[in-house]
Amino acid sequence: MCEEMDKTLTPLAASDSLRRSLAEPGKGFIVQMDCGCLYRDEVVDTMFLLQTNIYSIFTRRPRILAPKAYAASDKLACILAKYFALPTEKKLDCAEFVTMTEDEIRAAAVTKEELAMIMLDNPSTAAFWVLCRVLYNPELLATIREECEEAFERNKPVAPSEIPARLECCPILKATFEETMRLHSGTHVFRHISENTEIGPYRLRKGSNILIPYNRIQVSKTHWGPDAEEFKHRRFLDNPGLANSRYFRPFGDGTHQCGGKIMAPQLVMYFVAIVVCRYDVGIPGGIENCPFPRVDIPKGRATVPMPVAGDVPHVTITPRKRDG
Repeated sequence: MCEEMDKTLTPLAASDSLRRSLAEPGKGFIVQMDCGCLYRDEVVDTMFLLQTNIYSIFTRRPRILAPKAYAASDKLACILAKYFALPTEKKLDCAEFVTMTEDEIRAAAVTKEELAMIMLDNPSTAAFWVLCRVLYNPELLATIREECEEAFERNKPVAPSEIPARLECCPILKATFEETMRLHSGTHVFRHISENTEIGPYRLRKGSNILIPYNRIQVSKTHWGPDAEEFKHRRFLDNPGLANSRYFRPFGDGTHQCGGKIMAPQLVMYFVAIVVCRYDVGIPGGIENCPFPRVDIPKGRATVPMPVAGDVPHVTITPRKRDG
């Protein structure tokens, strides 16, 4: 997988002065691991177009009012259908979990339309926010780099089956991911009331629908303290049990949890681990002259929210000098 990362990032790092959007490496790498080299450019462009307009689909706008979103959804479904129709020998460069996911999708008889929704590229957006949190905190970057270099034995290849165990040796990286998801996940959970229910002072009537905004619960000062809206990765490092708190549900809750609950964290954390170990990523002019990206609130109602387009920092990507 390190070789896959090099194929994705090295062209971006060909010159010290080359500037690229911080979101680009993450999106390229996620697609590279999902689909190998097949349809890569087309998938990246279509995935980006879908995700920047996905709120239109989640709010059920008619097709006539959201042509970009539905066109991207239809195109992505067709691309993925072509990919899944390929013989196995042409998909040998895929990550192991992709093959497992494909088998589960086939067994569930998922339609093309459902497939497009399943393949929403949340991991790349999550990777963007985690990278931002790391790059905007030099001390945290240095700590995670040291931790990951020890866990992954810098420059040595890692078998896919070994990745989960290696990531378990990176508690600071894990805490950073969890704190990032606490602040940057836009999950909402819908529930239908089947029986009259009373919860405290509230009376929920049978037949009603309720919306649980976990993105607000996750920053509630009542549950997380006065610094609830601040990024402090140590809250998960000092209290790992918070990851199982009822007030932390970045992947949904109950029987409707996101199917990527296990896969996505490993994918994002491994991506960040390789970036910090193998590359120097800098923000021209320094972080003091480039404010932390804001969340695009109108487009952050459904999944991992997008950043405001004009806030996405441009970066320089330089391969780190390798030992020996």
